[in-house]
Amino acid sequence: MSREDGMQGGRRWLGAAMLVMVAGVGCAADRGGEDATGEVASARAPVEDEQTRAANARYAVTVVNDGEMETRVYDGLGSQHAAIAGLVVPGATGMWRWEEGTRQVEQPDCGCVSEQMMEGAEEPDPKACLTDRAVMTGRFINDTTGESWAPEETTMAPDDRWWEVSMTPVGAVGSVGLVTLCVDSYYCGAAHPGVECEQIAMDFSGAEPAQVEVGALSAALGAEHFEGLKLGLEDDIEVAAEDAELVALAPSWDAEEGRLMAEQHYAFGACYACSDGEWSSYTVSTYVDERPINAEVAGERPPQGLRDLLSASGWEVRAVSPVPRMAVATPAVD
Repeated sequence: MSREDGMQGGRRWLGAAMLVMVAGVGCAADRGGEDATGEVASARAPVEDEQTRAANARYAVTVVNDGEMETRVYDGLGSQHAAIAGLVVPGATGMWRWEEGTRQVEQPDCGCVSEQMMEGAEEPDPKACLTDRAVMTGRFINDTTGESWAPEETTMAPDDRWWEVSMTPVGAVGSVGLVTLCVDSYYCGAAHPGVECEQIAMDFSGAEPAQVEVGALSAALGAEHFEGLKLGLEDDIEVAAEDAELVALAPSWDAEEGRLMAEQHYAFGACYACSDGEWSSYTVSTYVDERPINAEVAGERPPQGLRDLLSASGWEVRAVSPVPRMAVATPAVD
């Protein structure tokens, strides 16, 4: 038999075998009715069942415990796998950990500037009164790649005024980390200091960190919600409803809903003496509880086992974020 005859025979054998296999499946379905159909559907079903998927899933849960922030890694059944000090946000390229420190900068000594003025200087020179001071720094660092991101305020060094920075990690919505940053500054000899605050929302879901608006995480209320609102300390201050600005979010776990919700912080313009100290100078604030978070950012609700654990815990939960499979968890702390 020639090589060509053999190849043709092989092809005829393969075609016949496939025909028999297809016919066999059809006959089995005909013979078995619903049972056979069920067998075929079962064979096509995903390999992982719901329980297995939950056991294989990982979630970064940030809580405040005895005044200290900690991020714990759980599976979907509620079993803990790691605990990391501070805020840790899972991203596409790894786990982003918030890290704080200090650095030395030169700042004017306002006492020195006052002496210049007392000595009759027509225009004091703050740069002639510089002294070293420690100021706060903060950054997100990727424990997998070593990449880091820091707010601009952590690198600035103005030498014409006294200033300090405070940064407070708040939590996370999905792969978006939330840190509130305030800069307190004073021009020596001015009437009063000033404070400027901002909540930074950093999205780590892509190849590079990207800053997003707080309103993208939880939709702001309309002006009609604030009509007739009065705010203030000793005397009521009537604010303009249209001036309401959503400036910050504080995520928290809602046991009834079984998901994260947000406390929204709104600021309104006011006179300096009317400021309530809750946000920037020249503002007064109000808060709105239990506002929904954008599900596209936060992700789907975690599996039932983890929901049950968080709802029964009574913990102060600040984040429940799915951990991508490629993100490597930071080792547990002692």
